[in-house]
Amino acid sequence: MKRLTNLEEIEDARCRLVELLEARGEWFLSEGHGRASVALRRGEWELRVAAGALQFSYWGEAGARTWRVVAWGR
Repeated sequence: MKRLTNLEEIEDARCRLVELLEARGEWFLSEGHGRASVALRRGEWELRVAAGALQFSYWGEAGARTWRVVAWGR
């Protein structure tokens, strides 16, 4: 896992993750072990840099969800 420690790394990660996510029409996300998966299609998620952090957000059955991304692996 690559920890995101500065704005340049955060923006680079955002660009790369957007590229990877857009390369497929649909992804499945699980919010935790044993929980149901959520199908996310293009346009149903957002990656943005806000307040010095990378944020991943989407709309699920429980409403709007936002996750702070602090590290990622290739």
